[in-house]
Parts: sequence; C-alpha cells; structure tokens
Amino acid sequence: MMSAPWKPRLPHDDHPEFNRRNKLAFKIDHELPPTNQEHDDTVDLTCIESDLQQYLHLVDGLNDVRATLPRQNTPFQTWMWKHACLNQPTDPTEPYSLEFYLDTERGMVVFAMACVCALQAEQRSSVPLLDDDTSSSSTIVKDTWRRAAGLFHEATARLPPSSPLHPFLHIWVQLCVVHAHAVEMHHVQAGLDTTSHVQLARYESALSRGGHSACVAAQSFVAHMSSPTSTTTCQQMRWLVLVYKTLCKASYCMSEVVLYESKHPGWDDINSPNRLAYTLCFVYFTPIWT
Repeated sequence: MMSAPWKPRLPHDDHPEFNRRNKLAFKIDHELPPTNQEHDDTVDLTCIESDLQQYLHLVDGLNDVRATLPRQNTPFQTWMWKHACLNQPTDPTEPYSLEFYLDTERGMVVFAMACVCALQAEQRSSVPLLDDDTSSSSTIVKDTWRRAAGLFHEATARLPPSSPLHPFLHIWVQLCVVHAHAVEMHHVQAGLDTTSHVQLARYESALSRGGHSACVAAQSFVAHMSSPTSTTTCQQMRWLVLVYKTLCKASYCMSEVVLYESKHPGWDDINSPNRLAYTLCFVYFTPIWT
C-alpha cells in the first residue's frame, strides 16, 4: 500500500522528489513490512509521520507549480508514468498527465498518513494507564482515532474519482469513528462508580447508537468493493464491518435492558410481564447480519 504505488520512468530518478520518496518507501518497508501481521508497539511512528508530512509538502509544492503552467503539451505536462498498482491495467506506453500523477500521489500519501495515525491510536490504546492519567490519555487516543478518520476522508477527496480505493477509505472513516466511540465509552465506564449504572447505561446507549450508525454507513460502501483481484480483502472488510455492527448493537441492547430495569423493577422475574423487555431486546438484536 505504502511502498511505491507509482514508479517514475527514467531518467528522472535523480529528482529530489524521487530521492525523498525512495528513502521514505524504504523506511516504511523496513519499519512496517507487509509480512508483519503482529502489533509492534516499539516502532517509532512519529518519524514516519513526519517524513510523510514533509514529502506531502514537497508534492503540494509541485502541484502549485503545475497549476501555474499553461494547459498544453509541454514536456513538463506530459511526463510518462508507469502505473504499478490500484488494480488498473498497466500500459508502459500510456501517457499520464502530471496532474493525474500528482492527484494520485497526494491521495496515496494522505492514505499512508491515515494508516500511520490509526496505528498510533492502537499503540496508545495498548499502553497501561495510571489512575491519574486516564482522562488525558483517553482523550488523546480518542482524538487520534478522529484524526485518522479525517485523514482517510481527506484521502478520498485527493484521489482521482476513478480510484478503486474509495470504498475502502470510506469504510475506514466510519470504523475509526466507531473506535473513537469505544474509547469514549471506556473512559465513561472508568469515570463513573458502580452506583451510577443507570447514567452509565444512558451514555453507552447513546454511544452504541452512534457506533451502529457509523457501521450502517460503512456497510453501504461494501457493495462497491467488487474487484475480482481483491476478493479476499473485500470479504475481510465485509466481516469486519459486520463484527463492529454486532458489537455496537449488542452494547445498545444491554444498555436498554438496564434502563428498562430502572423504570420497571422486577423485570427479571421469570413470571413477570415486564420480562417482555428482555424478549424485545433479543427480537431487535436478531437481524444483525442483514
């Protein structure tokens, strides 16, 4: 994903942009190899994020230069680029405009920044928290997930409309939102004592509804992932969205049971008509796989 999605043709390899890009691709491959499927919390993602930001500024500068040029077939406008990913046919003889290249390059860099930001949120979530540091740490993790969602959304705006990555990006926007809701819920659970279970249920019900809505939005993009070359990835994303949706719905149902119990004491008596609340929750919970 982040290791050289585009490869410029010679003799332009000595350009500062390409040198910076090649060094960045090497660092990403070295620190975050695609074959590493385990979480490594020792990787310094800050350096990678900083390098990506600097490279993005460089590409944005090139885009500003391109915008000042007349729209004609000058050598600068008609550089040839070899397409190396994005599941599109590769034709070494097909010319790609500099505008198309820069749009894709900027979008892919922001995509990489979003992935790094999501990894940072996972890293920070796995760090043990001190009792007096729970509030600030939870806020940082939540804000990191929200920033990742914003970067995924920005990548959709920067990439050309023809990019098949758009459905995946839209899905990750919503899943990052779900993660932010989950962090907020954990923070609320840690901040309220056991006597505030009704208030806690209200918070959890609201956050679960928000997470479920995000999952429904993500599910609407699953149907657009129909590329035969990414069948496995499409299936993984589909099941991931369903799992998130299931957890949000289960959390909502459990919270509603607590709220119903607070208003109707004795609901858990098997002979009580109020046990209908429990049944209704399961009826609501049943169609989760649709």
